[in-house]
Amino acid sequence: MHSATVSTQRDGFDTRTTVSHSSNQFIAPRLSTNDIKLASDDPRKSIVLVTRGAGYSQFGGMPVVAESDFHITEEEFLRRKQMPWPAGEPGAFVPQTWTPQTASKPQSRKRKSAMPLVTEETIGEPPTKKRFRSFSWRAKQAQLTMSTRTWTQFDQEVVSALTCQVRVLSLDQIRRGWSQPTESVRHQMARLVASKLIQAAEWMVVPPPIGQRPMFVWKPGDEEPDAWRLSQAMQARWRKSASRHTVYQATDLAARLFGSSAGRPSRVYERQHDLLLAEVFVRYREELPSLAEFWVGEEALPKAEYGVKNPDAFLIDDELQPRRVIESAGAYSQKQVETFHEYCRLARLPYELW
Repeated sequence: MHSATVSTQRDGFDTRTTVSHSSNQFIAPRLSTNDIKLASDDPRKSIVLVTRGAGYSQFGGMPVVAESDFHITEEEFLRRKQMPWPAGEPGAFVPQTWTPQTASKPQSRKRKSAMPLVTEETIGEPPTKKRFRSFSWRAKQAQLTMSTRTWTQFDQEVVSALTCQVRVLSLDQIRRGWSQPTESVRHQMARLVASKLIQAAEWMVVPPPIGQRPMFVWKPGDEEPDAWRLSQAMQARWRKSASRHTVYQATDLAARLFGSSAGRPSRVYERQHDLLLAEVFVRYREELPSLAEFWVGEEALPKAEYGVKNPDAFLIDDELQPRRVIESAGAYSQKQVETFHEYCRLARLPYELW
């Protein structure tokens, strides 16, 4: 680090200026936190590490920020993305089953030790496309038992929703979404908590401030959103008093039973976001129940690549393809709105911002 100090002294009309220099050496990261954030923010920048320098790549084994353009156009990328997998065209490598040849081992005179026998057991039937339409995998759920009793329809639907559709549901949301009295819901959820399939908690949060319609709806061909105005409206709606809410989330056991990545309690800074998404899900159950069956949450989907966030939820079609994105915008900033819109624009996915 190098620094310079300049001082000026005046005696009448006589002015004297002195300059002192100092330098200090210290060990610091090659790239600072801000350097990494700036590189991650720019879609044309990346961090490159050349472990052994050669030719023009002489960077001493240190990471550097490089800027490169896309090697193909966006139209060509989308065209290739929609192409079917090649099936025997000249020059194409078609995946095939390969069985490696193993050399036979010489027989030993020693007595074979007793080894454990490993078997696999499938509970229920695998989901088919028809059963997947409702995304509850009813054939699988029908085989499961809770303690010594069979699951009720309420048990199946609520646990399925909390593992495969949303992260959390409040007591009031379950009451409205399943049209049952509060005490009945409280009693049934207590049984699920006792079975270690559901975990209950008390949250102090602002009630989800959503209207009758999404804050913004977009489909390919529409104009781009005014990200700044949207972010201002999203942030202003949370200026209300917090209140106490009884909430329920799936446990890791329930997530394993339903094949999702749920089971982790929401972090404090995620609670407003998760409860708002749950409110949208309940709105779909109340007003658009036929579409609510096609709702697939983030936890039921494969994890996106590192650094890429999955949308909160999809509405899928009969072919299991996403047809609409549902996003809980929370208090999105302008940058977050722009990034989310760009993701959906490139994928040509209609979306709703709530």
